[in-house]
Amino acid sequence: MVQYICTSGSFFFYLNMWLFTPEGFISVVADKEPQNGDRLLARSRNKSHLDVISKYLSAPPFQVEGSDYAWRAWITRPQLISYISSHISLMDYTNFKNQIVDNAYHDACLGVWEEMYLYQNTVESLK
Repeated sequence: MVQYICTSGSFFFYLNMWLFTPEGFISVVADKEPQNGDRLLARSRNKSHLDVISKYLSAPPFQVEGSDYAWRAWITRPQLISYISSHISLMDYTNFKNQIVDNAYHDACLGVWEEMYLYQNTVESLK
């Protein structure tokens, strides 16, 4: 979801994003101060999912016990763009779920797929 903020007549935006790749899931949010800055926070529930993007990170992953996302790492906007661009340029599969090797992660992604399918049916039934 892109949210726009108006500050002194200038518009800035910050991004909240979930990224699902065959290697893992990360949630990316803007740094709290400043939200329109270059630093983003990549968060994951599995450290190995952040390890996959380690060559793009500004700093190594760190653990936050008791948090909704146990693992976090700083990444800049250009680094995130590079990470996403690399996935787009290398994409050669026609079925995302079939590319996932980790069984537990596959099942979690299947759960997301099922929920979004139900959502689609709900939206379609409201037309």
